[in-house]
Amino acid sequence: MPKDNHVAILDYLRGAAALAVVGFHFFYRGQIPGWMPQHDTPLLTTLSSFGYLGVHLFFMISGFVILMTASNSNARQFAASRTARLIPAMWVCVTLTALVEWLVTASPFKASIFEYVVNLTMLQDVFGVDSVDGAYWSLGVEIRFYAAIAIILTLGRLGSIEPILIAWLVLSTLNYLRPMYRLEFWLNVHWAPLFAAGATSYLIWHKGQTRTRLAIYAASFGLALLYALTQRGKASPAEMVVTEKIVTAFLVATFFAVFLAIACGKLKVAKTSVGLFLGAITYPLYLLHQNIGYAIFNSAPGKWAVNAIGVVPFVVLLVAVFLAVAWLIHWQVERPLGRLLRTSLLGSLLDKPNTRERNPA
Repeated sequence: MPKDNHVAILDYLRGAAALAVVGFHFFYRGQIPGWMPQHDTPLLTTLSSFGYLGVHLFFMISGFVILMTASNSNARQFAASRTARLIPAMWVCVTLTALVEWLVTASPFKASIFEYVVNLTMLQDVFGVDSVDGAYWSLGVEIRFYAAIAIILTLGRLGSIEPILIAWLVLSTLNYLRPMYRLEFWLNVHWAPLFAAGATSYLIWHKGQTRTRLAIYAASFGLALLYALTQRGKASPAEMVVTEKIVTAFLVATFFAVFLAIACGKLKVAKTSVGLFLGAITYPLYLLHQNIGYAIFNSAPGKWAVNAIGVVPFVVLLVAVFLAVAWLIHWQVERPLGRLLRTSLLGSLLDKPNTRERNPA
């Protein structure tokens, strides 16, 4: 068993996933419906069109880290940890996003007061309410995964989670053959292969290889690949050309190869300030960038800046600002308010050693 629960390479993977999603939104997705100015860089457009796969990488990271967190917690501690991790930054970021949408008249999106209030619960998809920012859709997937782990903890079944992962993959296979919305929504069966792969890689990293774990990992890879090739981020499956399928398959295979190498102890990096920075800013950066970015692009100063220096340099500058704001939110909001919220939820339990979460998702 590794002595240090902080797997430094996951920080770099988080950062890479976040920047891939940012690139997808700014250099590809936002230009299709005219939410931001066009840029004449076909290669960059093509490369960034695969950035949506950063979310797939996020889900694999989450499977690894959340199982690690749950292994050192009971249900109450786990719930408190996740609440303290998600809520403070979400409240600040959703408020900033709504304010920008209201104040910038040229913003392509406008949240209502009702939508803003419901988004503060992070359960807007459960209530059938639009997200203040479209990027929030993945948070609903994450929260339902957390809820499933909390239930497993409550039932005392975390120590025998492998049969549960197998059953989850069976449901995912059935859903692939015949899509079922309720299963997709409540049980995350569409994304189950990614979470299951991350969780299984943690089991291998923590406890070692077994035939069962390797079989689960292989099945997760096969299903994840099938889903990725039949749900393109930018087009319907019928519109995917052969080259796009090859690149998609290569990237998904790379994700799985990297996690297997991590699980087997073949891929390690030292803990550095750069990695810690990337791990820290990922969540607020993800929450902030999309709709605020589109609003800034469509504002009068944004249009002037784009005309003056071009779309790509302006995106680079804008992302630099988002990184700085994300770091500020991490230090001034996430850390103090997260600690306060965790303390209020746990009380005296916080002082117990296994309540410390050394590598939050």
